[in-house]
Amino acid sequence: MINTPSARGWEWRFFSAYQQAVSTEDLQPLLDLSAATRPTQKATGKRKKKGEQTHRIAASAVTAAVFLTAVERLEEAEAILLAAGDDLPPIDHAWVLMHRAIVLSEQGHIDEARRLAATAQQAVALDLDDVSAAAIGASAADFIFRTSGPAARDLAATMTAVDTAASWWRSQSVAWALTEHEEKAFSAWGQCADTGTQTSDTAQDRLVSAWLTASFAGARGAAAAALAQHAHHEVMHHEVTWRSEVATGLSTQHNRSPHTLAVPTARSLENALDELRRFGCNKTLEIAARRLWAAGPASPVRGAVERSVRAPWTHTNARAKLMLLERAGDLLPADLADEAARHCLLLLEDPAPFAKQVWPSFVIAHYVHRALWRVLSAAGDSVHAETAELLLRMVSDQQKQSVEEDLAKLAAHLRPTVMTASADRIRSAALDHGSKSLSAMLLGLLVSCGDHTAETELLRRAEGGDIDAIGEIPSLADITSPTAQTLITMSTTRCREQAKEAHRGHWGLGGWDWARLLAVCNFHFPEHAEWDSVTDLILDPQVAQEHKEGAVRALTQRADQIPDAVVVRLRDGFASGLPTITGVPGLIDEAADLTEAAFALGLAIGTVDSATALQHILTWLRGSASQRQAAARLVTGLSRQARNPIVQGALVIMTGDPQYQVRAAAAFSLTRGLQADAPESAVDAAISTAARESGCRVPLAVARALHDAPPAGETRQTLQTELQGHMSALVRAAASPQD
Repeated sequence: MINTPSARGWEWRFFSAYQQAVSTEDLQPLLDLSAATRPTQKATGKRKKKGEQTHRIAASAVTAAVFLTAVERLEEAEAILLAAGDDLPPIDHAWVLMHRAIVLSEQGHIDEARRLAATAQQAVALDLDDVSAAAIGASAADFIFRTSGPAARDLAATMTAVDTAASWWRSQSVAWALTEHEEKAFSAWGQCADTGTQTSDTAQDRLVSAWLTASFAGARGAAAAALAQHAHHEVMHHEVTWRSEVATGLSTQHNRSPHTLAVPTARSLENALDELRRFGCNKTLEIAARRLWAAGPASPVRGAVERSVRAPWTHTNARAKLMLLERAGDLLPADLADEAARHCLLLLEDPAPFAKQVWPSFVIAHYVHRALWRVLSAAGDSVHAETAELLLRMVSDQQKQSVEEDLAKLAAHLRPTVMTASADRIRSAALDHGSKSLSAMLLGLLVSCGDHTAETELLRRAEGGDIDAIGEIPSLADITSPTAQTLITMSTTRCREQAKEAHRGHWGLGGWDWARLLAVCNFHFPEHAEWDSVTDLILDPQVAQEHKEGAVRALTQRADQIPDAVVVRLRDGFASGLPTITGVPGLIDEAADLTEAAFALGLAIGTVDSATALQHILTWLRGSASQRQAAARLVTGLSRQARNPIVQGALVIMTGDPQYQVRAAAAFSLTRGLQADAPESAVDAAISTAARESGCRVPLAVARALHDAPPAGETRQTLQTELQGHMSALVRAAASPQD
């Protein structure tokens, strides 16, 4: 009946159009109804006789504007709201003004938007006993608060204004929905099922309802919060569904690519991600995009980032657009990558127009840099050349010292061919720059491109004790013996200071890894070696974990070069064949990483045997995600020593682990251990399946490991060809032959 509105009254026509907009995203019936309802010159004179119909003008205009704004058709929304006119009852007029304020703010006209919101708030001030008036007044107060400077904000008055029946009802709807989702998640847990399997349609409908009611009231913040909660469950549910479909497809059609599966699911995920961008749900979008890019399916993320490049910039979506480029810019096709990169370059060159348009609440240059880094991987050579020109101009600007790290990373993302073409100018800019660290980093990048002049300059600085220059030298074996002695003395002093400070309860985090640097220098220059400071720091339980893990791994890599006396000391860190090397956790607990690193060292120096290590690997595989990741890294260490069938079997199993980090570590180890003359086996099948994952992190691990695999192997050549056609530019670059 609802689908045949012509026989119904206006209310039924409105309801039918509204239903279509919500359920099918078809806005045309709403737009037609709004056009048919808007006032004309003739109708305006009869308004008093038909006062009961004036609410239709505001209702149809605002409803159409809400849906148009949601899909970023801002000019159309503004035109419809303006067409509603000013000859409306006070509450309806305030309602229209509030939505005009939202549209104008999205377009960057913030002063006019604030004026309209203030007018709307004043218009309903005497009618706050009316539920609709109170909701509009609350939205206006919240809007003015959010768009005010910190000094002008009145939090107490705003909190009082937004405490309305409408906001209470929205909060209740969200609370009921979250409670129902929690019950579903607990039920799934009790059945040993994925928590996203049993998403409640009723609860999701409640969240959509909260989003819509907040949107109609003009409460953009509340609408975005409800939408984010809705998306939490949508992306988790679809990810579980997708994994199930992929596993089914792989079991019935092994050679079929997962990229071709679950098309409806992928489309739903893409729509959910795009909604999060449009409503500025930055935190939720970042978590979802990062996870889907890495673990799969990445195709919805690609669709979302492509949509974002084509979408207009608004205050709400600006940070989300940059974040999507930062997380998934490598998925863009070349033409869109060039377009996005050039826009980033324009923002770095002159951010003022952008700031005026979107009045951002973030530091433009910093986030634009981060977006540009990722997009450059997919952009063409001409864009890299343009980026190099901008880099040179920015490096020459000695006033911008605060962006040194951003500039260095920008240079690091330029293609070597572009760096080589501009080598003389970059070297000159680096030599003239006042910052030693940025100058050294730029010279180091030139060295990696084969610039011998830059290498000579770094070595000259290193002889003078410049620690920044020393850090950029490709191999410490290139420095002179006197320089090495100076560096070892400096590192020894810093290691002892770290130990003393640790016993006083002070742990400085970040900066140079002095213990690792000292260990590496000791290997290269045994005549100046100071091993006691390294072993003392590693075996001291009061020292921070992050101050010793690097040294432990450095010792493991060159275990055959460790002096016998040092090996004897290190064995004090192992009791009954198990590592007892511990440390004080930092801001991030790295206990599992240090334990795994200690196990690897024990294996390397013969204190821990393979059987004991395998036993603990099997134990960790039953543990948390971080423990399973540590198990994968430890198995990688074992696989370097021998092609043990038990080790290979464990790795094959781990390529199907629920955690993509574990799958990536296992696939990396298996790929690096490929044999050119070995017959096709379960190992090859596992690697091929890993390379075809529809996420990016596991194929990227396979692509990087291929460079260590036998060049004549048929499996390697097949995988390299496939990965060079991957959707991610990062994977394609990693799979390409390296000069």
